[in-house]
Amino acid sequence: MLSDEQDAAAGGRERRIIAEDARALGRVVLQVKYNRIYAELRWQSNNDRHSRYLGHVAARSRTENLAAAWQIAKARGLVSSE
Repeated sequence: MLSDEQDAAAGGRERRIIAEDARALGRVVLQVKYNRIYAELRWQSNNDRHSRYLGHVAARSRTENLAAAWQIAKARGLVSSE
């Protein structure tokens, strides 16, 4: 299941909570463009969709790329660190 994959990559469901809106749960989307993989954090709050570009990730697997993207989101203070 996709949410299980996201939970595992983030280090737990509680680490997917968006810092600016504790009711919103984020998800990382990976997109291939120009032979590179780019990550974006997306969430919905009050029926509005939000996203933040996280940058390029270059791990060997989807799981590792998701984990790297969640680390970027955490380092930027976009998600809860608890």
